[in-house]
Amino acid sequence: FNIGPKCLAPDGKTVYFTSEVETGRVASRKDFKNHNGIFIADLEGNDLTTLRPFKYNSQEYEVAHPSVSRDGKYLFFASDMPGGQGGSDLYFCEFSNGEWSAPVNMGTGVNSSGVENYPYIHPSGKLYFTSNRTGGFGNLDVYSTSFYLGKWEEPVLLPEPINSTSDDFAFVAEENLQTGYFTSNRGRT
Repeated sequence: FNIGPKCLAPDGKTVYFTSEVETGRVASRKDFKNHNGIFIADLEGNDLTTLRPFKYNSQEYEVAHPSVSRDGKYLFFASDMPGGQGGSDLYFCEFSNGEWSAPVNMGTGVNSSGVENYPYIHPSGKLYFTSNRTGGFGNLDVYSTSFYLGKWEEPVLLPEPINSTSDDFAFVAEENLQTGYFTSNRGRT
């Protein structure tokens, strides 16, 4: 089964990652349509233990690409759950009373009629994500937004060389915002 993007919670002991929701015998059938979900595990040395599913996983839609805020209060992720703006949207949950609140769609200020995914919440509070909305360099491009005066600002398309006419996605910035990492299908130059 595929294991996708993961993040380490601020406690240094909890890992959130993407994988298929169903891993039993039914998932090996050719006609079975599996969906991604978020899973939580405890990190003990190099081992992941006490694996548990995120309570909002579903066999009806995708829930993927977790990113936990520096204070551990917010979990950002992408999903195509019903009620969204487009193909998939960005959502967040707040950690309160020992559990994650119901998912909140980040709204039309961040989401578009296209696909938004791979959110990464930087320690500074800036949110980076990938979108195929119109107006970019290629099909998938990296954008950023910040929460200011009670709302998320209009997303900003990151410049070249981060974005290109190829697919550029899953951007993660170092704490100093001078170095970052991302995935791209561009050819070598």
